[in-house]
Amino acid sequence: MMFLRSVFLLLAVVFGAAEAAAQQTLIFVVRNETNSVINYKLWSQSRNIVWPGANTMYSTDFKGDQRSNRISCIQGESICYGAWFRNNPKIVWGAGTTGKGRCADCCYICNGERTKTKVLTYTPAQQGFGR
Repeated sequence: MMFLRSVFLLLAVVFGAAEAAAQQTLIFVVRNETNSVINYKLWSQSRNIVWPGANTMYSTDFKGDQRSNRISCIQGESICYGAWFRNNPKIVWGAGTTGKGRCADCCYICNGERTKTKVLTYTPAQQGFGR
């Protein structure tokens, strides 16, 4: 009986260590270079996870405001950002308001590092995904 208990304890430690090793962080950095407040979220592309949460969002104040957000993610997982004007959610950057928009360079790999600063700018002709 004691032998079985030891085996189960050993297995729990081994699998627990493997799971902990898979955990990582990503620091997403964004700077607002517009004259409006911008809301944004981060979405996992492999799990049903959104940061900071389903009913909350990050935001930047007006021009020049830079924010850094540290999230806990799985090593190697793809994380995409989506951003939009608080007062006009039809104008979006990255993956948009739902995280499902197409974008050229809005995703990052969870690797324990800090992203390059994503600078959000706006011109009146800008509407739709991928900005």
